[in-house]
Amino acid sequence: MSYLIIKQRVVTFISFFIVFFLLFIVEAEAKNVLKLEPLSKESYSENFTLVARLDNEAYLLVQAMIMNGGFGDEKPACRVLYAPSNGKAINDVNRGDHWNYVEHQDKLQIGSCLLQRTANGLIWKAETELLSVELNLTGQRGRFKTKNMQIKSKDGFSESHVIMPQADVLALIKQKSKPRQKLKGIGLVNHARSTALPPKLAKRWFKLYAFGKGSSSEDPSFLILDVRYPPNKAKPIAWSWQSDQNSPKNYSPNGILFQKMLGKGKLEAGQKFTLTGNSNNYEVYSIKPMFRYEPIKAYGLMGRMLKSWVGDPVNQSSFVEIQAPTGKMMGMVEEVLFR
Repeated sequence: MSYLIIKQRVVTFISFFIVFFLLFIVEAEAKNVLKLEPLSKESYSENFTLVARLDNEAYLLVQAMIMNGGFGDEKPACRVLYAPSNGKAINDVNRGDHWNYVEHQDKLQIGSCLLQRTANGLIWKAETELLSVELNLTGQRGRFKTKNMQIKSKDGFSESHVIMPQADVLALIKQKSKPRQKLKGIGLVNHARSTALPPKLAKRWFKLYAFGKGSSSEDPSFLILDVRYPPNKAKPIAWSWQSDQNSPKNYSPNGILFQKMLGKGKLEAGQKFTLTGNSNNYEVYSIKPMFRYEPIKAYGLMGRMLKSWVGDPVNQSSFVEIQAPTGKMMGMVEEVLFR
């Protein structure tokens, strides 16, 4: 056998090995979207968050988180916020217990929250004193990110990934002393970790999640918009993900949107904005406040003790309807202001 043939076969083998290895890495990353990476720094925190708009104008937020702040490290918490279509919203947190991750199953237990990868998405179970939820989430899954989702400064870092940009949600919700409800909807799952304290990251944060009116198979359109207003009065920093794009994108927003939001401090019906890349135009059709959350006030004495550490955030959750190039979209807005 000639030297040239041997060399060619060796090159072919090495090329095949490299491709196989890269595919293995990509597959391994895709299969381990729930892995935590705890750090020892006092300001460290990490969380997985689901926000979903359900049948009959109901809103659901579920969070599994660990943090080091205060006494002890890697303290787990499981939070559920449920705002029914009629009646008072319930926001309840279960703290304590332990956390555990099983890598070969991509299975994560954080206190009373249990998350696990499935063939088509994720399952998520969460239980607090007042609420228990069982969620089956179906949709595209991975670790999707872009440059503006990573923040580094002298105060620490913050990074986030979109785990599921458009998840069909089947939710079983049980309120204390009430019959269990079975609701369908659509939502988003993300993952964030940080060593920078929230007030050091932003003066204000605006997050919009909008989806087509059907399930993801019926209407695959979605829009994710994340706008961070730095505390030093620098220009807003933003990223977006539109359904006709393969991943999140950094972008320069239309100044009208920011001018109105900065001037009036809130999103209003009638506002218009354009996202770069494909110049899609959007108009806010309506916005309906759903829940206002002031954690420092809610936690009383403990909250006042934590104020110098986490700031004094006010979180306003609202339903939103948007007129998009693909038609009307429905979703949620999260606006956080640090006073």
